Amino acid sequence: MGSPDTTRVAPGVGTDDAVRRLLQRRTLAVAGPNLVEPLGHVATGLGVPALAGPFLLAAVAYLAAGAVLSVLLRPDPFLVARDVAALSPAPSPSTSR
Repeated sequence: MGSPDTTRVAPGVGTDDAVRRLLQRRTLAVAGPNLVEPLGHVATGLGVPALAGPFLLAAVAYLAAGAVLSVLLRPDPFLVARDVAALSPAPSPSTSR
C-alpha cells in the first residue's frame, strides 16, 4: 500500500483532522434550522413577519462583522505598507549586464 505519509489526501493534513472539521461544520449547520422558531418570536416582537427572523440575525451578524473590521483594521494596512516602503532604501540599479 504505502506509508501513511504517501497516502494522505493533502500533504500535512491528516484525514482524521479533515473528518473532525467536517463534523464540526455539519454540527453548526444543524443549528440554523433550529434557530428559526426563536428568531421568529424575536421578529414578531419587532413587528415583522416571523420568517424574517433569520434574516434579522444575518443583518446583525453582517453589521457586527463590519464593525469588527472597521475597528481592527486601524490603521489601514495599505497606508502602513506604503509608509514602510517609503522608509526602506531604494534598490540601486545593477551596472553589470
